Amino acid sequence: MRLSPSPCACHSRLYSSYLNKWSRGRRRATISCAQHHHSGDGARRPTLILPGFLQGAVSYQSLQDALAPYSAGVSILPIAQTDWIPALQGKPFDWYLDLLDEEADKLLDGAESNKLNIVAHSAGGWLLRIWLCEHTYHGKVYSRRDRVASAVCLGSPHASTELYPFGRVEENRLGESPDMSDEARGSSLQFARSFGAGDDILTCVCGTSVTATTPSVNSLIENFDGVLASFTYQSNLPKGASTEGVRGDGVTPVDVSFTSNARRVVEVDATHDASSYANTVHLWIDDLLM
Repeated sequence: MRLSPSPCACHSRLYSSYLNKWSRGRRRATISCAQHHHSGDGARRPTLILPGFLQGAVSYQSLQDALAPYSAGVSILPIAQTDWIPALQGKPFDWYLDLLDEEADKLLDGAESNKLNIVAHSAGGWLLRIWLCEHTYHGKVYSRRDRVASAVCLGSPHASTELYPFGRVEENRLGESPDMSDEARGSSLQFARSFGAGDDILTCVCGTSVTATTPSVNSLIENFDGVLASFTYQSNLPKGASTEGVRGDGVTPVDVSFTSNARRVVEVDATHDASSYANTVHLWIDDLLM
């Protein structure tokens, strides 16, 4: 007997753990960490953590703590989980990019370095690449490549074919080039895939703890995470692609977690949760401090 839940139902179940924590993420607050100075130019740069989809700053405390010994101060982009709600209705992500602009200015004002280190989780990774690029996004060119020295993305679906956000609500963005594809016009993720910048400073990290398996009664009992992953991975892969045996962090498959010209790809034993990636900092911190 095979079970075939709908993609939307699977997405809903996957993100239920995030939604159950919204009460903890409603308050907007800047979270910063005390300075710990180490040798090298990379350690003298401030570090900014970019939260992923449906996540607030409070979800990144463990990652902030893990990065603190290696940086001249670690901050988290001060967003609340409720800030993401308009994205589910097809609104653009300019609010995120504008806040990133403001926070970068604040961190670099008076800093020893004129550039940041950035650690971006999940959707924060492709949003970072929009912020770095020279193409107009919703009427504005950000082009902030000169502000970032080094970046690490954790479980970011850079090469995903998904028309984001899940559930497929087409975005309504203004003031952009008429020459872009329909996919890029209706999806910020696909915009980032087409025009995103920063590969030369980017290291892509993805967990491999969850291997997808074909849904069946037995697999639901023996490997529920693998069954759920088969649906979440499918939304990232080309239509009709098999997910059997595909590895990833439970949300992002390894195969879509890197850009074509990323300076390095690192596979780690982690799930998609930011606290899980916090346990792998020692495996990629040298990339961040380049």
